[in-house]
Amino acid sequence: MTNQLKSRPEHAPQEWSEIEAFVAGVTDLSRQPQSLAEFASNAIERTVELLDAIGGCIWLANSDGQFTNVGGSLSQNEEASLLSIENKSHLQFLEQTVSLGRVATKTAIRCDGKADLDSQGILWIAAPCRIDDQTDAVVEVLQYAGLGTDAQLGHERLLSIVGQLTEAFAQRSKAREQDASLSMRQQREAFLREIHRSVDLNETVFRVVNEGRLLIGCDRLSLAIYRRNRLRVIAISGIDVIDRNSPLVATMARLLDAVGRSRHWLRYRASTDSLPPQLQEPIESYINQSNTEAFDAVPLIREQASDALPDATVGKPSPDCIGVLLVEHFRGGDAPGLDDRISSIATLSTPALINSLAVDSLPLLGLAKRLRRAGDWAADSRLRLVIAVAVTITVCVALFTVPTTFYVRAKGEAVPKQRRHVFAPLDGEVVRMNFQKDHEVERGQPLIDLRNRSLELDLQRLNGDFRATEKRRLAIASARVQRTKQTDDRDQLQRNYAVDLAAEEQELSQQLESLEKQIALLQQQMNQLTIVSPLSGHLLTWDAKTLLADRPVVRGQRLLTVAKLDGEWQIEIKIPEREFGNLIQAYEIGSPLTVRCTTSDGAANAFEGALIDVSRRADVDVSGNVHSLARVSVPVRATHWLRPGMQLHCKIDCGERSVGYVWFHEIYETTRSWLAW
Repeated sequence: MTNQLKSRPEHAPQEWSEIEAFVAGVTDLSRQPQSLAEFASNAIERTVELLDAIGGCIWLANSDGQFTNVGGSLSQNEEASLLSIENKSHLQFLEQTVSLGRVATKTAIRCDGKADLDSQGILWIAAPCRIDDQTDAVVEVLQYAGLGTDAQLGHERLLSIVGQLTEAFAQRSKAREQDASLSMRQQREAFLREIHRSVDLNETVFRVVNEGRLLIGCDRLSLAIYRRNRLRVIAISGIDVIDRNSPLVATMARLLDAVGRSRHWLRYRASTDSLPPQLQEPIESYINQSNTEAFDAVPLIREQASDALPDATVGKPSPDCIGVLLVEHFRGGDAPGLDDRISSIATLSTPALINSLAVDSLPLLGLAKRLRRAGDWAADSRLRLVIAVAVTITVCVALFTVPTTFYVRAKGEAVPKQRRHVFAPLDGEVVRMNFQKDHEVERGQPLIDLRNRSLELDLQRLNGDFRATEKRRLAIASARVQRTKQTDDRDQLQRNYAVDLAAEEQELSQQLESLEKQIALLQQQMNQLTIVSPLSGHLLTWDAKTLLADRPVVRGQRLLTVAKLDGEWQIEIKIPEREFGNLIQAYEIGSPLTVRCTTSDGAANAFEGALIDVSRRADVDVSGNVHSLARVSVPVRATHWLRPGMQLHCKIDCGERSVGYVWFHEIYETTRSWLAW
């Protein structure tokens, strides 16, 4: 949008689309969680850019009438001074806009008293909005005067919209703050209920560190308590049993003891330069033992309001300090509101810990607990025995009477139903490969060219023999014809010689026929050296060129695998030998068995198929495990995410058996096999 807004009707659709995009953008901006300054800077920058204005600002006016700039887009020239609150005329204009409660405009006057900067003049346009009960805001832009009436009206309406969106942003920010405050209050109440649920010291301290870590949002929360003037680490979040002899716990105890003696909050952020020497050495020792980048050590004082140093002798723990909380961060450590959450946890935990310590310090408390448990057990021993026997009988009856589905579990492999292996027809060496990785091929397409030098030599030898024999046969035929013409019928010797030539000619003809058959056979074998695709599909052999390039191969060696991926699929599963009896018993009943297959790669893909074939032959794999093969059909909806060779976990539904048999049949069969030996 330019200063001549709506000056040309043909530009109106484009200008409206820009306005709609601008309003949508600022609306989305007002819904994002951010500060008022960030929203104001982005909103006024977009407004100035859309209106092609000189500059703009968003002002906050408090109840005393003082204005503060929270976001502005000013050019570094003389016009910038016109948006300053040092300009009395400008300040009066802002106050007037707030008091009127509507969009206002005014011709700008600079601080030096000059009315106009050029022939056009300068114009202030401002729209008020309400932030809260005590604060108003003014959205203002600085524009050249001389705008048309429609253009100025459009500017005023746009600023009014920006003011409304600013007010909506303030309302949403206030609602988010109230929600966050309510959520934090609820979390603190829940934390308070948890730590006061019991007065047992062990339960209290572990609830403090585990629940407190979640409320603070730190990586680890530890608690050390003074017992007989000695600080002991008694709880670490996420750890059930603490090894106090470990170097980490020992250095942690030294560090927290130094903090407890000082009674001051210790904040470490990757530097100890500003800390006293008494704390630098324990901190460095602990940092070397842990992965902590930042931590806060907070003493737990009986009277949290007192921050004065203890009156006790220096070097001894203060009686007012019951322990120390250690809040650790493995990454970062400067989250907003962190100090408030830590202080809240320390304040709420101190009374619960004081009560638990008071109960734990009672004399003969451990003996009283044991005597009470023994008395409860003695009083209810008969009832407990009856209940135990009844439960045992009920469980045993349920194990043999309650039915449940019995599954045979096995691993399977997804393979296309139309799949062919390409084998080497003869011995030879690979000289050419006519395919790429994962290449789609057609049936009859040449894939590999082999070379067999022995066949080439034999073919050359037979061709040479054929030509020599052919020449000899032709020579004998020519000689026989000449003898026949020159010989008189009375010359018996010559006639016999012609007969011998004819016989030799026929013998050579038979040799030529034999040589032709041998050459044809060799030529057929040579043609077999060009290996073609047996079907249309995709090559499944990975990196076949690296495996086969210039390599010798032998007859019957598998070279490639071709499969039709867009056709039917099936799952080949290996049934363990120990489960084959249960499977074949259910399979021979006649009803198709349902198989549920899930992928082993962590994806949530699963489908159900039907068991279509079971092999009665037992095979042994390379690991020595005995298994039988079976095939499972795959529904069409599952074929689009299957890959050749994908490993699947299969569960075959073999009907219903008793719960006891389903749970313990392997133990039963193993025990029976041992007894049979």
